[in-house]
This record gives sequence, structure tokens and C-alpha cells, in this order.
Amino acid sequence: MNQKYALELSTALKEPKLFLVDGEEYKLLGLDHLTPEQEAETMALFSRLNILTEELSAEANVSKGTKKALELKETRMVLLTKLTTLNREVAQRIPLTQQVLLLEAIQAEVSEDSGSEDEEKAEAQTPGAAAAEARAAVDGDTTS
Repeated sequence: MNQKYALELSTALKEPKLFLVDGEEYKLLGLDHLTPEQEAETMALFSRLNILTEELSAEANVSKGTKKALELKETRMVLLTKLTTLNREVAQRIPLTQQVLLLEAIQAEVSEDSGSEDEEKAEAQTPGAAAAEARAAVDGDTTS
């Protein structure tokens, strides 16, 4: 990059990163392929994931907790299938702890795509959700 420019931007989409599930290759898409409306929805889904995780952790009523766990699972599936080339059937077969790892990789990609301001917001939201989900998995959440 030339020293007189503060930034050098491009409209070209970068090659997606790849990951494997049972030896089959899938793409980690990030936000670049989304419309502005889909990008906003995705960020809202990450926020919802975090909120649901916190609510589930605090829920004492098993029936209400089960409902929240199912909502959490659905939100997780939407994110996994929207931001990767995984289909829902494959995503649902992945164990919860592995889903959390994939969500963390997605979050890293989203943070990279959305820039520093959005990155700070996303980092404040998603890692807590991922950690709480991992704790829920260890505590016996079998809703994945």
C-alpha cells in the first residue's frame, strides 16, 4: 500500500476459509456474501444467542429452561447455516461442543469482515454466549 493513503479498500470478495466435518469440506462465509439487511439480521441473531444463553443460565424452572434451550438451538442452527455452507441436517449432527467451536470461528470471521467498531461490539456479545453454551453442554444440555 502506498504511504500517502490511510486505507486501501476493495470491493472484491475474499476467498472463504474452509473447514471439515467428517472429512467433508465446507466454507466459512462470514458477512461478505450477505445483503445489508441479512447482515443486520445476523448481528441481531448473535445478540439473541447471547441473551438466550444468559437467560438459560439463570432459569430455575425446567420447563421454561427447556423452551429457552430449544430457542437457543434454533438460533444457533440459523447462524450455522447462514454463515457457512453447512446444511441444517449436517449442522444438527455436529455435537454441541463442536458447534460452539464453529460459532467461535464464525465470530472471528464476522469480526474480521465488519471492522473494528463492529468487532468490539461482536466480541462483547458472542464469546460470552459461546462460553455459556459450552458450560451448558458440560452441565448436560442435550438439546443440540
